[in-house]
Amino acid sequence: QKAKMVITEKLHNSLEYVAPGLTWERYYLQFQNLGGICEVFVEGAAEAKTSPSCQAFLNGNGDVRILATHEQMLNGQIYVGCKFPANEAYAKDLAMMTMDIGEELSKRYVIG
Repeated sequence: QKAKMVITEKLHNSLEYVAPGLTWERYYLQFQNLGGICEVFVEGAAEAKTSPSCQAFLNGNGDVRILATHEQMLNGQIYVGCKFPANEAYAKDLAMMTMDIGEELSKRYVIG
């Protein structure tokens, strides 16, 4: 319970909202209802940052098919487009991790 209070207070006092007009109260209500994903913004030179992504399709028989890898282009934290494929230095690893995640999701009957 104490950890929840500390995290809530830290978020309340340090979040920077991208959406116009978003307040802590609105954000927290949406977070409670929908859940969320926490990410860490790594400080550093903009040209050194990447935001790779991989798409896969999970069909009903447990097969996982990798559709594409790409680099998301961001303006700060706002998505502005993408470039296909992901950097070849890590695209294969990205696809393998996505395959592992897809296989686990398929075991849980996730389709799509």
